[in-house]
Amino acid sequence: MQKSTDLSEIKQSKILKIIGILTNIIQSSPHDANNLGFINGLSGELLFLCQANKFDKSLVNETAFDNKVQFFQEHLHKTATQFDFSHGISGAGWSLEYLNQAQGEDYDPELCEDTLTWRQPDNSRYRLNREDTKQAEYNLGLAHGVPGIIAAILPALQIPQLKTRTERLLKQSCDWLLQQQLNTPDQQSYFSLSTTQTRCSRLAWCYGDLTIALTLARVGKSLKIPSYMNKAKEISLHTALRNEKNGKVYDAGLCHGSASIALIFQILYKELYPNYLEMQDSASR
Repeated sequence: MQKSTDLSEIKQSKILKIIGILTNIIQSSPHDANNLGFINGLSGELLFLCQANKFDKSLVNETAFDNKVQFFQEHLHKTATQFDFSHGISGAGWSLEYLNQAQGEDYDPELCEDTLTWRQPDNSRYRLNREDTKQAEYNLGLAHGVPGIIAAILPALQIPQLKTRTERLLKQSCDWLLQQQLNTPDQQSYFSLSTTQTRCSRLAWCYGDLTIALTLARVGKSLKIPSYMNKAKEISLHTALRNEKNGKVYDAGLCHGSASIALIFQILYKELYPNYLEMQDSASR
């Protein structure tokens, strides 16, 4: 037993050292107004620093963190040219709101404004139909599309002044999302990559059925709507029948590899099953 304890302490020490190294690198990195995104920009860096501070307050320099937050707020408008979660205003706005809520009693209800939208911009690098850029295209991936926007506004339910408006928007957006389901025979996926596509989507975090199911599950749980939870479970079980070939799984990456698939399935299980039977019981009463 002593060896096991020592091993655990060694692992924790190594993890703390790694987090400390990463924190120092991020804190000393220069500010870049053109790189504010969630995936590889300042908003992602701020979230890491926020979590590192929760892990060990001695790791984060408060002045350096505050300077980065201030710079982020001053240049947030530059992300409005893209609307996706990975690099655009959805992810950046969500990050700012997360940091805002982390302030507890110092929360500022007017910090974030409603600047989200639906349609993929004509010149977006994430457009799938580039031959006809004037055709309205709505991306269906979590990373660059509508599910990411839904996920980004979900925390607004915790803001009393926005609760009613947020509930209405979430219901309307999820109903719209369900209407985008493919109706092709022998379909491998429930949803395509965008509203301009009819081909099946891959298994991944960034695109596909798994994170659409997760989006529906989280909204259904928050708003107590069993039909969203039922659909999330249905999609999840269907997706579990796919394999690495028809799921187009080529690597182990977190964005579109096997790591993301395992993670999303795990999160879906936690979201669906602890609450699923309870909600069904409530709906039948």
